[in-house]
Amino acid sequence: MSRICSLTRCVIVSLLFLSTAWAQQVEFTQLDGKKSTGELTDWQSDQLTIEVEGKATTIPARDLLAVRMVDAPVAKVVFTPTVELVDGTRIPFTEFTVADRQAKISTTLSPQTITISTQEIRDVQFVALKDGTQPWQQDLTADVLVITKKDSDQTETLEGVIGDVLPEQVLFSWDGDTIPVKRTKIAALGYFHAQAAESTEPVCLLQLASAALLPVAKIEQSGDELRVTTVGKLEFTLPLADIISADYSLGKLTYLSDLEPLTSSWTPLVALPTSAESIQNFGEFRRNISFTGSPLTLSWPGKDNTALTTYDKGLAIRSRSELEYRLPRGLRRFVAIAGIDPQTQSQGSVDLAIEVDGAQVFKQTIDGTAEPVAIDLDIAGKQRLKLIVDYGENLDLGDRLHVVDARLVK
Repeated sequence: MSRICSLTRCVIVSLLFLSTAWAQQVEFTQLDGKKSTGELTDWQSDQLTIEVEGKATTIPARDLLAVRMVDAPVAKVVFTPTVELVDGTRIPFTEFTVADRQAKISTTLSPQTITISTQEIRDVQFVALKDGTQPWQQDLTADVLVITKKDSDQTETLEGVIGDVLPEQVLFSWDGDTIPVKRTKIAALGYFHAQAAESTEPVCLLQLASAALLPVAKIEQSGDELRVTTVGKLEFTLPLADIISADYSLGKLTYLSDLEPLTSSWTPLVALPTSAESIQNFGEFRRNISFTGSPLTLSWPGKDNTALTTYDKGLAIRSRSELEYRLPRGLRRFVAIAGIDPQTQSQGSVDLAIEVDGAQVFKQTIDGTAEPVAIDLDIAGKQRLKLIVDYGENLDLGDRLHVVDARLVK
């Protein structure tokens, strides 16, 4: 009898383990910026179900900005050869060949070889380039072959027509001749497309530890796996344990630090000598880091001066600076938090003004001895946004403004 009970207990424990082994702790960020952590119980295209403090919460996909696996695997830091498709899908590959404009891709994402037309391929990168340049991702007027120069880190880009890609060589038409080029000499291929391909807006972008990036149109969780379909109709079954994060912000939000300003200027209080070339850019704004190179932080004086809040996104701006941006269409509000860098908060004081289409809609002194200021402005139908950071009471002493979580939202 005791053996039966012991066996029964083992079976029950095993079943409980199997039913919960795939549970993942996730941090999710909603459209209003609120962050929470819970246990993922179900993931579908239109919603996620997450258990927070013992209570199941269902969140529509339209209200999500991001999902991050708390115990996410570490993304590969070593270079991985990848194929990037015109819809934004990035696939790591172990083998890549082309015959008659049909590519065959062997990848760890699928047990089967993927066959796809080169009309769907933007570029293929075979090796890492030390200088970080990516000439195959620029606006192309023809197919390009990126060749590594012998005994050098430099590359040469040739324009022509890419033919068959074989295991040992690539057939390339250049200046009227078709020449075989050894694969060992090729850093990358770029395919020219006369017209931009239309694609469905993805539900989210999945980032995987394998260096894959998948814009997915359909998601269905089954146990410890996700069955996904990309906007290009590729289907994959992915272990949850391989997923790093899901970006739901497309079309909902744009961070200011991800945009290139139309114009930017910094004017020091005391003009720098023209001979001091090394410090001419000393006061230019920084993206997503402080002026010391550390993460962006803010503190709330009077509450707990030792507690710093760290932000992944934002701008560090010195007085006197002006930044002007073109506003993407369809976004309705500009939201941010502005405060002095905690390292200089005892001295820093700036006058922050914001203009929308030339009209001033915000002006306030941001002082390090006061709490950071929340900003929420209507930008619906507007085209330009300008930030003006001017000298405060202490002139430029300690004037290091952090404008964090600065984003344009629907």
